[in-house]
Amino acid sequence: MTFTEQVQDFVYNLLKDKLSSSFIYHNFNHTSDVVKAVKILAEQEKINQTEQEIVVIAAWFHDTGYIHGFENHEERSVKIATEFLTQNGKSDEYIDQVNTLIRATEYHYVPQTILEKIIKDADFFHFTTANYCDRCELLRGEWECVKQKQTSDLEWAQENLAVLTECHQFYTDYAIANWQPLKEKNISIIR
Repeated sequence: MTFTEQVQDFVYNLLKDKLSSSFIYHNFNHTSDVVKAVKILAEQEKINQTEQEIVVIAAWFHDTGYIHGFENHEERSVKIATEFLTQNGKSDEYIDQVNTLIRATEYHYVPQTILEKIIKDADFFHFTTANYCDRCELLRGEWECVKQKQTSDLEWAQENLAVLTECHQFYTDYAIANWQPLKEKNISIIR
């Protein structure tokens, strides 16, 4: 079993055993989708194998902090990753690189490096999918449970439209060229 497979198993079991069932969006399915998107971007952006492993490991860990709740989940994810990676003999430099990438998934963070851009774009891959509206409904349901945030259909559509058109952008060349047009289709559907 490769180290990446060990991480996948650890994250799967962690989320299965400790994640509240209220997290119907931020769960193993979302994490797995982010990892798949990271792998696509890593290949398209032609990063080396070492960097690819680091960004994939960060993607597996990026939302593990949700086991402790919504607030400050990135820093909690960093703690979980640090503990696991330390126990598995990874260097401080390796751990710091993974943790920097986890922190790059914070909503308002603007990525600086290609690896930060990859994980940031991958975390928003769902903006490009044909089932975007269904995924948004999962997030809406999660917010109702976790944040006690109730929104009408119109308010939810307006909020999603604002995020897609005013708050979000892709950063990697591949995502800009290939995912932005798919995101535009979803913007049209919401409008």
